[in-house]
Amino acid sequence: MVGLLGDAVPLRARLGEADTFADLARQLGATLFTALDHQELPLTDVADLVAPGTSYHQNG
Repeated sequence: MVGLLGDAVPLRARLGEADTFADLARQLGATLFTALDHQELPLTDVADLVAPGTSYHQNG
């Protein structure tokens, strides 16, 4: 239930860098904490930064 009430946090996983599932979980954990440090940035702004022009967000 908690996950349904929270905001979406996009994460990028580098599967080629993880030899085991434990390595992948450790990598995603570190990525999650970094993402949470920057959670004040709206998802639409993140989408515009990653791939300009792909978001439905209209500026102005």
